[in-house]
Amino acid sequence: MDIHIQLSLYFLYIDVNMKGMMSMLLFNAKAGYKAQVKTISGNDKICNFLFSLGCSEGEEITLISVLAGNYIINIKDSRYAIDKKMAKSIELM
Repeated sequence: MDIHIQLSLYFLYIDVNMKGMMSMLLFNAKAGYKAQVKTISGNDKICNFLFSLGCSEGEEITLISVLAGNYIINIKDSRYAIDKKMAKSIELM
């Protein structure tokens, strides 16, 4: 594989899981991207907060937009603004 492709894949944090499905962090998604939550990482405070919003494994999430470093997301017909650190803790499939 070409080194440029390998670096691109590394920096976009894309990997292929056992089922051959692509996964990426919410942080890397573009506005309008809709996917299911694969995993949530981070400390307990972040995980518990995201869970209180309805963000859990298997739940559908849509990135509406990114405004001033805040990620506007849609979960269960509700919109929320989360910061970059939280967006980096949500892995999508």
